[in-house]
Amino acid sequence: DVCAVFYDGPRGPKVEALAMEPHNDGVWRLHGPNSWWGRYYTYKIKAFHPKAGKLATMEVPDPYSRACSADAGRTLLKHLPAWTEVVPGQDVAAWRKRPRPKFEHRGHAVVYELHIRDFSSADETVQEDLRGKYLAFEQEGTRGDLHLRRLAAAGITHVQLLPSYDFGTVPERAEDRCEQRIPEGEAPDSELPQRVATEVAHVDSFNWGYDPVLYDVPEGSYATDPDGGARILEHRRMVSALHAKGLRVVVDVVYNHTLASGPEGPQSVLDKCVPGYYHRRAENGEYENSTCMNNTAAERHMMERLVVDSVVHWAVEYRVDGFRFDLMGHLPLRCAQRCRAALDALTVQEHGVDGPRVLMYGEGWEFGEVANGQRGVMSVQMNLAGTGIGSFNDRVRDAAVGGSPFIDPRTQGFTTGLFLRPWPSSAGVEQGDEERQRRDVLVAADKVRLALAASLRDFRLAEDCNGHKNVLAGEAHGGGVAYTAQPEEIINYASAHDNETLFDNTAWKMPPSLFAAEERMRANWLLSAIIALSHGVPFFHAGDEILRSKSLDRDSYNSGDWFNALDYSGQRSAFGSGLPVESKNGEKWPLMRPLLREASVRPTVALVEATKSKFCELLRVRASTPLIGLVDAADVRTKVDFPGCGADQTPGVIVMQIRNGVAVADPAGPYLCPNFARVVIVISARLETTRVPVPSAPPAPATEEASPSAPASPPRPRWGGARRARTADLSAAAACCEVG
Repeated sequence: DVCAVFYDGPRGPKVEALAMEPHNDGVWRLHGPNSWWGRYYTYKIKAFHPKAGKLATMEVPDPYSRACSADAGRTLLKHLPAWTEVVPGQDVAAWRKRPRPKFEHRGHAVVYELHIRDFSSADETVQEDLRGKYLAFEQEGTRGDLHLRRLAAAGITHVQLLPSYDFGTVPERAEDRCEQRIPEGEAPDSELPQRVATEVAHVDSFNWGYDPVLYDVPEGSYATDPDGGARILEHRRMVSALHAKGLRVVVDVVYNHTLASGPEGPQSVLDKCVPGYYHRRAENGEYENSTCMNNTAAERHMMERLVVDSVVHWAVEYRVDGFRFDLMGHLPLRCAQRCRAALDALTVQEHGVDGPRVLMYGEGWEFGEVANGQRGVMSVQMNLAGTGIGSFNDRVRDAAVGGSPFIDPRTQGFTTGLFLRPWPSSAGVEQGDEERQRRDVLVAADKVRLALAASLRDFRLAEDCNGHKNVLAGEAHGGGVAYTAQPEEIINYASAHDNETLFDNTAWKMPPSLFAAEERMRANWLLSAIIALSHGVPFFHAGDEILRSKSLDRDSYNSGDWFNALDYSGQRSAFGSGLPVESKNGEKWPLMRPLLREASVRPTVALVEATKSKFCELLRVRASTPLIGLVDAADVRTKVDFPGCGADQTPGVIVMQIRNGVAVADPAGPYLCPNFARVVIVISARLETTRVPVPSAPPAPATEEASPSAPASPPRPRWGGARRARTADLSAAAACCEVG
């Protein structure tokens, strides 16, 4: 049995309950007069629930809600496309035609990941009642506003926002929240800050938000009023404000799980509507929890439809420009491809959206009950080639930074001292003897090279560190390192919201007993250079450019504002602000204590300012020529090579060369770059000055897919006399553009 229960306002008494009628298509329907618009309602459902093992009577908001009361208590009955009060400017047609930042190809994206509350919660230049809110993005002249505009001018194209749909782990009404009150002046390794943070962790204003309740309604805690339409209007104004700064907007979506399931509790939604259907279950009937909780089952028709409908809803009704899928590997490939197809079908004329330019990427990790195809073909890294869907590249992260999130955080990598300045044997860091470290740093260099070449599976490396010639990237080092068909399908990154920040990783791996503060800073630059100068889509975590620390917190999802501090001025670093939350970090506390007490590790304002400048310089170098960030796989294959690679390479040095020429896909067209004959990028992780001979320009290869009848290439542009563009001083990385 299903009935609709109408209420007087967001928290008022029940007005009436009306029975709904089932139809042959499986839909329960109820028709009523126009006077119903603006009413709050829920569904009351009586059905057998497998978790209870009996009939249960359950009340639930509409899973397709477009508006709701605080904490998703009730659905507000509104038709969003016609609700002018929640449209910026109250003119729907004009709003849909508002210009977006210019953007030509998904492969041109450069992404900056940002948490909505982090952006402004500690920024005293933001109006106090808007700190941590959607509307903080609308304020001009604030510290955050000026910083984002600077990044956009340098070359960031998209801001990726951590979850902004309705999630259930922050109370949406201010009177239900209790904020952190952490005293200043505690010792750098004090346990008090994390203890205070933990006491209010479930009732303060901070959470990453990977806890979905209603997929299609903006989160209410970021709005000035969590009831009704304010959250809708203010989310839309935030997107418009970011567009005005020159930044497109990607939203983080979490369709792989829900916060709750079962017949009880206000945050269980889908599992009350059709018990046991929307969630993936094990052979014994238990709900799968490999994603962390309540795995959904998008292999089922209506869950797949919900996902596809949802991404279209956000693209059209909130004018967002991309989607980052959390744990995308738990979604069937068919579902992801249908999302991509639905987005591609959107048009400016009909929907106000240029669908093919909307980004779609996610975490293609393969684990849990879906591993090895146990639940069909899933959206994991190895299955995405040719789909136009991107996945995060943990290969370059682990090779460049060192280790992985699952082993000793002190383990070094290509940029952090492996072989070149390793831990002493007495430190207890298991990295092997000198010969093993030499071998590992050479393998890491090969993996970085393949990432620089967009991880294309059919790219060929002239020689790998084992001396093998003409190595197919998809088979290099046992396979699995390179797996894409086009550059847009790889998201190259060194840090993200998960795990330690970029700076904290270098602090772990480059201790003050071995490295000076400036060397640690330059390692951060070098890691950013690898990402910024790669082919594929570069991805940066907010704070990479300011040496952001979370006091070594490996999982700050619920650590609050104290540990997640983001200060663009560089005046306040969270490094040494206390031991991070014990539940996620306690086993590492003995290692953390002496490091957090070391004042020389804490970033100074001067180091932060230098890093900001270097980060923007890297972005400008990338934006200065289309030869960095090639968008067609054929051009990467025919124009990119790595002089100095192979068995005799210098450990810690990578040279990438990109030759100019016509696009393989347009042999009759102009040269890709009007200014430079080639670009040579040198990445050196060595701790001493190293001279690298400028490689001779390679001969132009035959056009890859040219046919005998293809027209001859156009004449080479006249670049004038030989000259050299400004070299970016990356201390460990240099980019040089040759002309002539």
